[in-house]
Amino acid sequence: MFRERNLAVGKRCLYVLERRCEFALEDSSMKVSPAFPIDSVTVAPIQLPEKDEDVPDNANVTTIGWGKHWYFGQIQDGLRKVDIHIWQQWLCESVWHDINYNVHPTQICAIRFKNNKHYDACTVSKRRAGGENSEDTYEVLAGTNSVTEGGTRHTVTDISSHEGYNASDSWVNDIAVLKVSPAFPIDGVTVAPIQLPEQGEEVPDSATVTVIGWGKLWYFGPFPDGLLKVDVRIMQQWLCESVYADINSSIYPTQICAIPFEDGTYYDACSGDGGGPLLYEGKVVGLVSWGYYCGEPPYPSVYIRVSSYVDWITERTNGSQLYH
Repeated sequence: MFRERNLAVGKRCLYVLERRCEFALEDSSMKVSPAFPIDSVTVAPIQLPEKDEDVPDNANVTTIGWGKHWYFGQIQDGLRKVDIHIWQQWLCESVWHDINYNVHPTQICAIRFKNNKHYDACTVSKRRAGGENSEDTYEVLAGTNSVTEGGTRHTVTDISSHEGYNASDSWVNDIAVLKVSPAFPIDGVTVAPIQLPEQGEEVPDSATVTVIGWGKLWYFGPFPDGLLKVDVRIMQQWLCESVYADINSSIYPTQICAIPFEDGTYYDACSGDGGGPLLYEGKVVGLVSWGYYCGEPPYPSVYIRVSSYVDWITERTNGSQLYH
């Protein structure tokens, strides 16, 4: 959840291709049916290197995929390619070692060209909980600050996603109501309801708010075992809109932005905090939605503005168990 430093590697946009660096033996082969219709025109085999054949340092290489336009951009409709170049192994190992990751001899590193394009491989994100046609099974953990012990687990039996949710348009309306079984054991001590704002209620600019979650400690970091929190501050809506307009992303009135304090630490929400609460004066005023890396200046984290959806939540829950 918290970014311990402003990592230079995030700005260099370095990637370990072929296998992620935290999985030294991550490799597999697949068998498909029916067989590929190899015609050497639209479908053709590709040549493999010789065993232990090396690629020269600084060699131009090409990566191909259907990944996003940029980290928080939309998935491509068409296959794309971009040229990058091989990085020296020792230098790649050194950079990743600084954030406690290992790069193994079975891995190879490539980095974007130093120009104004900044093109490189990017991510294909998993479907969000509540996304259309989701077949995944979800559980909710309640009554503990640890993901490894204590608390009670509750199976999600129904997901009511917002009908206007659009992942390709700044994740607008990124909210869902979950129904679980068994019911939460509300005791007011380890499990308790949280107060909602009134419909349309505003949070003052520059207000100190608190975000809570089990997200990563930094962008390429590990997940914590314990629940963490950090104070951030509300950013003016017009400023948030302006900052994200620079990378062609929209900010909507139903979203609210918060930015780390300018103390050099850049603590903020991170990967894995999605859906977590943003709290102000005892109310959940936001839900973690998206952002640019984790606490990367000048980009704030973007949250769903809960006060824009109180009537929608009431409708989806038949008005039951809502606390104002």
